[in-house]
Amino acid sequence: MLLQMRSAVRRWRVEAERLKTEKEAIEQALDELKSYAPHLEQLLRMRYIEKRSVLEVIKKLCISERTHDYWRREAVCEFAMLVGITEG
Repeated sequence: MLLQMRSAVRRWRVEAERLKTEKEAIEQALDELKSYAPHLEQLLRMRYIEKRSVLEVIKKLCISERTHDYWRREAVCEFAMLVGITEG
């Protein structure tokens, strides 16, 4: 039983470290995006980090829903390149 608990704790620590590394990579990519496209960084942060609705985001950024959709597609593509999911 004690060995199983130790093994579970080790797995938890490995997973926690992996998640910490992922979070740091996400923050680094968002910071880089902010340096050349702050509106896209702000949109991604509000939608996916802060979990705000589309309506909240378009009100906060003073944009139309159509602009939101365009910016979101652009932001996701840029973010994917920054984290190495796709190539430019």
